[in-house]
Formats: sequence, structure tokens, C-alpha cells
Amino acid sequence: MHTLAARMGFALRHNVIRSSRALRGCVEVEACSTPGHCQHDHTIQLKKKAR
Repeated sequence: MHTLAARMGFALRHNVIRSSRALRGCVEVEACSTPGHCQHDHTIQLKKKAR
């Protein structure tokens, strides 16, 4: 599934296929380790699922 999704331009995460083109910026912000010294918009908080 991961290979098929990647070939189609998508990323498979937690059994959900997401468009990598649409979310590329979100991934960059999520992975950013210097929120005070970057050009990313960190004002939107990502919701985490309760376990």
C-alpha cells in the first residue's frame, strides 16, 4: 500500500491516504525544530487523537 500510494503522489499514514502535495507545508511545520526562527506559521495547533 505504501509503495502504491507513493507512486500516485500520496503518503499513507495510519491507514489514511493523504495528498502529499496539499500537506507538504503542514509536514514541514510539524517537523520544524526552531519555531521562533523560521518562516513557518505555527499559529495553527494540530489536534492529537485521544487514545
